[in-house]
Amino acid sequence: MSATQSSPEQIAGRLKRTQNISLHHEAIYRYILKDRRDGGELYLHLRRKQKVYKKRYGSSTNSTKGIPKPYHSWERGQNENANGLLRQYFPKGMKFTDIARKEVVEAVHKLNSRPRKCLDYALLMRLLWSLQVWML
Repeated sequence: MSATQSSPEQIAGRLKRTQNISLHHEAIYRYILKDRRDGGELYLHLRRKQKVYKKRYGSSTNSTKGIPKPYHSWERGQNENANGLLRQYFPKGMKFTDIARKEVVEAVHKLNSRPRKCLDYALLMRLLWSLQVWML
């Protein structure tokens, strides 16, 4: 799964679902960090490549019914998550006129082929395909 840049949590979830192997995602992180200290390159397959992110705490109590304030990315979780996933294929500042249709199709395929935690690490494309077959 490393070629698809899955997170250790996704890897652990897929292992449990498909091969009945219980492994905590923190154990995978520890293994990757040990490999990095030993000169390995497993960390390069992580989506975030061990970048440091600031956590944002608290929320505004005077916000208007579900309408996020401008520049308050932490109030737009799903949108920001999708943007982050897209940014791994199309970095910020990249001109969209420079992107070929084939690149967009490949990125969409990779994103839709990711295991989803909300689906118990099932692959969305396989789930949709099985529903389609069932409905026929």
